[in-house]
Amino acid sequence: MYWVLQKDLEAGHALEAMVDLLVEEGLPHIVVDVVPFSHELIPEPDVGSHDQVVIYGALSLKDVAVSRGWLPGAYLNEDFVFEKWLEHWGNHLLNSDASVCRFGDIDNKRGDFFVRPCATDKTFTGVKVSWEEYVRWRAEVASGDTAHCYRDLTLDTPVSYAPLKYIESECRFFIVDGRISTASFYRIQSEQRLRPVEFFNTPWYDFEMEKFVLARIADWQPDNAFVLDVARVDESSCKIVEVNCLNSSGLYECDPRRIVLDVEEMERVRRGRKLLSELEPSSPCHICGIARNIPGGPFCSAPHGMFAAEKTDD
Repeated sequence: MYWVLQKDLEAGHALEAMVDLLVEEGLPHIVVDVVPFSHELIPEPDVGSHDQVVIYGALSLKDVAVSRGWLPGAYLNEDFVFEKWLEHWGNHLLNSDASVCRFGDIDNKRGDFFVRPCATDKTFTGVKVSWEEYVRWRAEVASGDTAHCYRDLTLDTPVSYAPLKYIESECRFFIVDGRISTASFYRIQSEQRLRPVEFFNTPWYDFEMEKFVLARIADWQPDNAFVLDVARVDESSCKIVEVNCLNSSGLYECDPRRIVLDVEEMERVRRGRKLLSELEPSSPCHICGIARNIPGGPFCSAPHGMFAAEKTDD
């Protein structure tokens, strides 16, 4: 695939590691700047004959990918909304008790609460607010005075809000093709750690959290690749915090090289399956009599291949 990476992100060393791997593997790529409030990229990617283009950068780069018809572009669809997560994962969500409404219609005068957009578009980052802070914020949005906050936020933006929850630790999991590709803690309350730490092969590794993640992705997945933020809320239970787009998520101490390799392998396999499905059955296999589904030669794609004994009449 052709990779389009955005420079000057918080990814820092992780972006450098991505580029190093792409160079080592001989994978076509480019690092670009996104011109604010436009679909212009500097320098302009020379996609050429590449029919698969994937991005890593801010959600604005995702918009560029959509406008140019790049596929897979970014792994993001209509299932990246709170309502879908609640439908499929129910009480496994940290905020399964959340209310959903317009930003301008929040009604929570009972103290501090957590609010976030329903969609994974980062209209604003999920945040803890008091009722008084929310009222001031709502007035700013209503007046159009959003210069110091979020320019795309309106009173009509769908949001979810819920009571505050205690969290012992939080971890980000990159999921690719139904498997955990890499993971990193970004909060460990008991250690009061301010720096992220890799999930596997560390003293903080959480076997039960890994089991929880595998069970949830066995239940349902919003796309072929995505990011799952998971919290341990007590000694016996974990909860899903939110789902994010793999192509625009911060990496913390996740392994960027693993992400690139796993995405490349997933798309290679998917491409192969697609090509195979487009082949029309032809004449029967020379051995088993089943119509073959690979071009050329008198054999089907079953394991017997050309090394099995020829079919004989009984």
